[in-house]
Amino acid sequence: MNYKAKSLILGRTGKRDEQGRGPVFVRLFGVNDPHKTTEAPLNFLDFEKVQKIVLKGMDVNYLIGGSDIYANDLEEVDITEEKDKNNIIIVGKQKK
Repeated sequence: MNYKAKSLILGRTGKRDEQGRGPVFVRLFGVNDPHKTTEAPLNFLDFEKVQKIVLKGMDVNYLIGGSDIYANDLEEVDITEEKDKNNIIIVGKQKK
């Protein structure tokens, strides 16, 4: 599904199962650097039993404190769940 957003944060939540799959969240925001603001997300996306997240077309940053990943300067982002492979594909279009 395609979303309009300026930034995103993604990370793990909860415990993984025996196959290493676990819950993942993606939050989409209307501002850059959402980890530095009190701005509420535009969209809350939650996925269960994720094996792998594939990121394409955008520069990302790693937040060491929470082990989350974020991307700024987005124009839009397309998020697809490959349920048969337990993958999440996130394709971002950034302003350069």
